[in-house]
Amino acid sequence: MSKKLYAPLGHAPPAAQALRSAALRQRWWTILLVLFTVQFTGAWLFPPASISAFDNLVATKVGGTPYQLSMWGLIVLAFIVHCRTHGFGKIGSALMLFAPFWVVGLLAGAFGVDPVKSLRSLTMFALSMAGAALIGIELAPKRAIQTLCWTLFGIMLASTLLALIVPSIGTQIYGFTTVWRGAFTNKNQLGWIAALTILIAVAMMRGGAMRLSGITALLALVCLLASGSKGALVAALVTMAYVYVVSKLARHVTTGFGMGVLGFILFVAAIFGFLVLPYALEALGRDMTLTGRTDVWRIYFNAMTATPWLGEGPAAYTTISTLTTPLASQLESLGAIVTPHNTYLGVFGDTGLFGLVCFLFPMMYLTAMVPLSRPGLLSTLCASVGFLMLAHGTVETHEVLAPGPGWFFLMLMWALLQQEKLQARNGAAPAPQNITSFDSAPMARGIN
Repeated sequence: MSKKLYAPLGHAPPAAQALRSAALRQRWWTILLVLFTVQFTGAWLFPPASISAFDNLVATKVGGTPYQLSMWGLIVLAFIVHCRTHGFGKIGSALMLFAPFWVVGLLAGAFGVDPVKSLRSLTMFALSMAGAALIGIELAPKRAIQTLCWTLFGIMLASTLLALIVPSIGTQIYGFTTVWRGAFTNKNQLGWIAALTILIAVAMMRGGAMRLSGITALLALVCLLASGSKGALVAALVTMAYVYVVSKLARHVTTGFGMGVLGFILFVAAIFGFLVLPYALEALGRDMTLTGRTDVWRIYFNAMTATPWLGEGPAAYTTISTLTTPLASQLESLGAIVTPHNTYLGVFGDTGLFGLVCFLFPMMYLTAMVPLSRPGLLSTLCASVGFLMLAHGTVETHEVLAPGPGWFFLMLMWALLQQEKLQARNGAAPAPQNITSFDSAPMARGIN
């Protein structure tokens, strides 16, 4: 008889134990991705609010503080476990892209208006980026993207049901109309998450996954339109056009020529925006952004020029602070404008010119160089998320050295891409970017 028949009960062969251990690790990181997505998108039942500053998001969550603290603890625990097993090399390589921006923020905070608040923002930003990088390194790319799509589908579905079935929770009054806010603090937050969801789902559809990603994109589009967030809608449309152009260039021209074409397109768009569009809108009796933001930008920029090199530290101009409160009082006719409503001004005000340079260079690398030099699903996702942050950042202040969905998704895609490149370099078969079996492979099967 075979010796396997006499093996002690409960003891599997080493190969089977290794497979079981790997499957358990994949399930563990899958659960973490779902939990972190809920955390950093803010998909929670909030009391309605008109100001979406980060402090308010934490304070007004029902049970949000214990959940948030547990998530920070899980990130620290996962970081320790990963480094003890694999060392710091992989996660350090992924985080290195934005390390200069973080270091400038640390210096700016040390000499800024509120060092304690800046350090808190920097710490949570670093934890959120580390959490995304860890998942991107540990979780198989195909499984990570599949899990993210399912989670975003659930968030969009929950927001839709809340708005339709429980309008007292899922909607809010904006001006003279009723708009959706779903499971978020306000309509703009729903619009921002919906725009991110559309781009991720559309990229996955182009990668071969049609059924669930298509439904997710449709739900997100409904949420975006019903939220009335016009800035997010325009930014999403511009981003899809940009990614389409980049994808076409990547297939037909060299990387250098493609960069030249993109630079020329962006230059022409800038000339049109600064020299033609203002006069056209003035003839229609509207300002450049159609919402009065040019007055907001002027007042905030004038204040920021007092400290142009390092700014006033993270969270100085991008949250309610001793600097933004008096500036908001000058804008009472436009409402409670406690941030500059512009990411570039937010970066400049918080970290100065040094921080703005350290922010723009890696963002341009991820949105232009990466998809041109390495076309595929993961690079398209990097370009989609990164360019949306840049495009929507012209009219909103998003996540300047603070945790949020844009940074989390961007770092996740970058870490997944880094993992794929490392596998290819080591001669291992990389995870396929064309996810053709997405719809026929439910999460319950534990597909890697």
